[in-house]
Amino acid sequence: MSRRLHRCRPRWCRFGVTFSWSTISDVDLFSVNEYGDRLKAALKTLWALLTAAVLHLNWTEHNKVQYDGASALSCHVWNELSFLSWTASVRQWLRLQDPDCPVRSSAFEVMATQRVQGGYRALWAKYPNSLLLAPTAADPRARH
Repeated sequence: MSRRLHRCRPRWCRFGVTFSWSTISDVDLFSVNEYGDRLKAALKTLWALLTAAVLHLNWTEHNKVQYDGASALSCHVWNELSFLSWTASVRQWLRLQDPDCPVRSSAFEVMATQRVQGGYRALWAKYPNSLLLAPTAADPRARH
């Protein structure tokens, strides 16, 4: 499990965010560096959503391998699935916030920074609409 979260570290080190088990098990230990200080509330939310996505994917995939005889996912597939799960969670969270919420605005700023980080750049290029907030035709709010 720790190696899965270890892959997240370089993408978040700019903000001083860690993925230690002690921080995951006690969110009061969450901290950032001076660069991330003014974005701390957004960073904590995005970090919690990412950690939850990674833990959930790891648990469900472990159970598939352990109990259903499935093959383990390749690192490439695992990274894509965790990214898509995370961005889906972020997208849902963003939709639930008031448009003028300062934490929401900060989250967009963090995500813009993350788009150009080496570990995320290829995933953002492959899935450019992963944070698209506009309603789709399947959304009942889009029908008039």
